[in-house]
Amino acid sequence: SKMVDALGGVEVCSTTPLEDYELGTVLPNAGRQVVEGHTALQYVRARQVTTEFNGDYGRIKRQQLFLSSLLRSTLSGNVISNPAKLNRVARTFTSNSYVDNVDTESLLNLADSMRGIEAGRVTFVTIPTSGTSEDGQNNELPRDDDIQALFSAIINDDPLPGEEPEKK
Repeated sequence: SKMVDALGGVEVCSTTPLEDYELGTVLPNAGRQVVEGHTALQYVRARQVTTEFNGDYGRIKRQQLFLSSLLRSTLSGNVISNPAKLNRVARTFTSNSYVDNVDTESLLNLADSMRGIEAGRVTFVTIPTSGTSEDGQNNELPRDDDIQALFSAIINDDPLPGEEPEKK
């Protein structure tokens, strides 16, 4: 939530008010709105949403949409072209994340390399699975061959499995 606050909030869009059986009211109204702090955190955490019937998959989809909006906010001119704000966002990320070998300078270099990238061209994918385990844990079972194909495509900069190659 500190990262979201450093950006000045992130826009989300919900077709309905977002009510969660465990968390209560997350978004009292439908439509486009900017969320910050606690509300942003509840938005990505909600997994018992009254209008969703797919549990964690609904949460994953919301998290992907949220990250896409977060990326769009970061790549916008008022952040990536503003050294003071970009530095504040990078410092907030490094001081509130558990990652190895990432410092503020590394993030600023990454941001510099991303200038001109359109957030809409970034694709989020979910690891392919084939149902849940029968051991009482309900863990998703990975489809190893499909996962290998996905990561090979990413490593080799090939079209993702199931996607059409981009026309030039």
